[in-house]
Amino acid sequence: DMSICNTISDDNLKYSCYAGVGTAIQDVSVCDMIIDKYINLKDNCYSGVAVAKKDISICNKVQQIEYCYMNVGIARQDISICDMIQNQYAKDQCRQKIAVESQISIFCNGITNNVSKTECYIRIVEKTEDESICGEIVDIELKNKCYSLVAMKKQNPSICGKIEGTISKVSCYTELGYFCYRGVCELEGHTVTL
Repeated sequence: DMSICNTISDDNLKYSCYAGVGTAIQDVSVCDMIIDKYINLKDNCYSGVAVAKKDISICNKVQQIEYCYMNVGIARQDISICDMIQNQYAKDQCRQKIAVESQISIFCNGITNNVSKTECYIRIVEKTEDESICGEIVDIELKNKCYSLVAMKKQNPSICGKIEGTISKVSCYTELGYFCYRGVCELEGHTVTL
């Protein structure tokens, strides 16, 4: 309620109140009332309204426009908005959040930073338990960890067989309760030869 904001004498608190009200009632005219001295509060207000309304045009009022684009893109689950972002980190974060929330791993492909791309795949795998996504991971050690994660979640030893390298395979089978010795892993009469 704007009338409450107007009773506050401290400018910082008053304009923080305006930003909260503007975002809550999704009204940019309230954001317009924040003086430029408090530009961060004003930007937060505009960004909050843009996200709440899922309206990218409001981002044009914000100094940190790319982060506004990112948040609206995420709110709309619209990967094309991520591609409008010039800052590569923000673009990658936008793509990752949409990919993970939508559980569409192909959206991870456009992420340029390999660590972020791998994190994107793994976060989707954690939600979906789809081991086929692990195959998209380039780094062998992280790919193996991905397969191991799914094997543990599904309690499925056959997924351990997709792991490259004997030590990593043995580790996967061992975590599932197998006893491994000299290239053979065994559990309750089920034997796997490495």
